[in-house]
Amino acid sequence: MNNSTISTLPPQICKLLFESPPKSNAGQIWFLITNFWSQYRIWITIMLVLWVIFEIFTRDGRWHYNSKNGFSPSFNRFIGSGAYLLFQAGTIYLLVTFFGSGIYCTPLPYIIHLIIFGLTKLFLLAIKFWVY
Repeated sequence: MNNSTISTLPPQICKLLFESPPKSNAGQIWFLITNFWSQYRIWITIMLVLWVIFEIFTRDGRWHYNSKNGFSPSFNRFIGSGAYLLFQAGTIYLLVTFFGSGIYCTPLPYIIHLIIFGLTKLFLLAIKFWVY
């Protein structure tokens, strides 16, 4: 980005984009969604709906590279990381609600995170999104 583009961005967006964003595309998208949902929920929803419609219409087509399930690899990463994020957030909420924030001083959460990783795989297989 050049300086004129940076100066047109709201300071909050500019700061978040350049401080320490995630490195993967799916991580960057979830980072933006989780940080800007409260201010831009309508625009984020519109963009996500358009992306889903695009993926459905180009599924198993020749418009872009498709994985085995017919969707683009970026969309697959977005859905997989979103499912993992959902399960992870739910687990954190339950652990902190029942045991308090001190639970993270024990090894239990790390074992549960491994279980969540497997649960994400089983969930994506069960809904037939992951066909591998």
